[in-house]
Amino acid sequence: MPVDNTIYDSLDDWWDPTGSVAGIHAMNPPRAAYFRGVLATHLPPRLRSLPILDLGCGGGLLTEELLKAGFAVTGVDAAHGALRVARDHARQGHLDGRYVQALAERLPVADRSLAAVVSSDFIEHVADLGVVLAEVRRILAPGGLFLYDTINRTWLTRLFHIGVLQEWKKLVPPDTHDWRSFIRPGELKAALARAGLRPVETRGLRPVQPLRFALRLLVHRRGRDRMPPFQVGGFTAASYVGYAVRDGG
Repeated sequence: MPVDNTIYDSLDDWWDPTGSVAGIHAMNPPRAAYFRGVLATHLPPRLRSLPILDLGCGGGLLTEELLKAGFAVTGVDAAHGALRVARDHARQGHLDGRYVQALAERLPVADRSLAAVVSSDFIEHVADLGVVLAEVRRILAPGGLFLYDTINRTWLTRLFHIGVLQEWKKLVPPDTHDWRSFIRPGELKAALARAGLRPVETRGLRPVQPLRFALRLLVHRRGRDRMPPFQVGGFTAASYVGYAVRDGG
């Protein structure tokens, strides 16, 4: 079945760590820490006054982490319902977040105007990755960074992300993911290079205790249990994070 991206307009439990996006809540701390580290270490000083775009921001979980770290961040998503949740939550937390409804293929952003684009749990949902990456390159200033996390297309993700999480336990809504849309690291590196974005690093994003995590999935109750914590490391067979640079020209 193809991915049903319309579900993000109706999700109302974005900020419930035991709800439909419990897995994102478990992954958010380590991936946000990774992104903050890359931005602090590898973003050229001349670009640090420019804003950052959170592409496919959903309910704003990652956006808020970056706002709290002091970055000027705009969240962009096509789902009006998700943006409403993101705006309301940022307002409740007295965070100066800006959220814009737009398609990733046609972003209302000027050429070469951003320091970085962050895309978290999103690129596996787009219809044409090449078009989206070309748009990312257009809006990045030379030397700007594209940071991402996504899901690898392996037997492991077919078993757990689709078979267990989505089809059997129904811990995420039906048709949230299509295994055929998952992206192998080599495929993403090639797509980045074709778009004019130079791949720099790929690292794994996995549970801290993989065996315990697998066993916990068998008894996990949506709406009652949190997912066990994740960490960034060398194992890329499930999810992975990384970044690329928009070189000059």
